[in-house]
Amino acid sequence: MWEKLKTWSRHNRFLKVLALVIGVVVWLIASRLVYDKVILTVPIELQVGEGMTVKAIDPPMATVTLEYPREMVTPLAAREIELKIVHDISSIATPGTIVFNLEDRDVRRPARFRVAGLDPSRVTAELDRIGEKVLPVKVNYRGRPRRGYRVIEARVFPPEVKVTGPASILEGMTEIETEPIAIMGR
Repeated sequence: MWEKLKTWSRHNRFLKVLALVIGVVVWLIASRLVYDKVILTVPIELQVGEGMTVKAIDPPMATVTLEYPREMVTPLAAREIELKIVHDISSIATPGTIVFNLEDRDVRRPARFRVAGLDPSRVTAELDRIGEKVLPVKVNYRGRPRRGYRVIEARVFPPEVKVTGPASILEGMTEIETEPIAIMGR
């Protein structure tokens, strides 16, 4: 009888497939149990084409939920991993507003870390051409001098600077200010 049972179990394909399915299910359940999660908030970076720049991005940050093998990293060290979200829009060469979805592949993460969640998934960005403009530098004062004193002259070196940035913003600029200089009571 044992011989008959051995022969039946060796040549029964259904039994072999069932054993394989049970093994895979057990492995999937067990592998899920040994993963920890960490939630991090990360700035969203955009790769833009040559001559283009990002004027605005909304939202500027995304919350990433990562799963990682428990034996690989301690929970405290998992919060300090180097993580980036970089979405490639270098094929877009015209200024304007674009809307795109963040995907798991946009999250640059260490090996064996997997993305379990990404929020928000939809991002809006405003693109503009890069412009250059030479602007005069204006001294920015904070406060008032002591009674009986006044500011007669201020010299700035260099008197002009070349500014690079979104062309639509540069068009409206006529000067650029220094950091505030405190003259209160001086």
